[in-house]
Amino acid sequence: DNGESAEADVLIAADGVNSSVRAQRLPQVKVVDLAARHIAAKVPITEETKAKLPTELFNTFSLAYASDWTGLTLGPLERSNPDSPLIKEQEPGFQDEATKNYALSIFNSVASLMMPDAELFTATPEQLKAYALERVASWHPALVETVRLWDTATVQALTLRSCVPVSAWEPSNVTVVGDAIHTMSPALGIGANTALRDAHVLGGELLAAAQ
Repeated sequence: DNGESAEADVLIAADGVNSSVRAQRLPQVKVVDLAARHIAAKVPITEETKAKLPTELFNTFSLAYASDWTGLTLGPLERSNPDSPLIKEQEPGFQDEATKNYALSIFNSVASLMMPDAELFTATPEQLKAYALERVASWHPALVETVRLWDTATVQALTLRSCVPVSAWEPSNVTVVGDAIHTMSPALGIGANTALRDAHVLGGELLAAAQ
């Protein structure tokens, strides 16, 4: 972006769903809109928030859906080893984020049942949270409380997109990993976990080539 250049033996694009490297290296890869919209936010996991929600919601990834497939999810993430030396090696901002417990909550529906895109993607976090609360107002009190507990600063609207699978391409020293090549639903963290698998496999291949 700043006009600087660098030389390397391998270029690994991990630049997400809108990857500019993929667009040049693999223009045949298409990303499609799955006609679903999400409003996502974090819920801090504290003793206070735990007291306001049923214990069952913190056991695993929870999903609640209405008959029209409009839904609300809650996926808790409680750090197993916040004192890890690997975390302490990182810069302060990363350390702070990596030691906080939170749950990812998503209000989701098909695009036709959400507010128009022009409004959805220009709404403020406060407006998005208010809209989600309005939509779940008649649901179980625990689900309404889940949205009330959203950290407003983290609320954002998202389009659900996915890459169309393609055949293997000719190997080169430019490759892509993660959402840059296989964008998928964020359900159960499968996108992030697949990206980690990419890194593991690619690391093994690079190590083998170096040896």
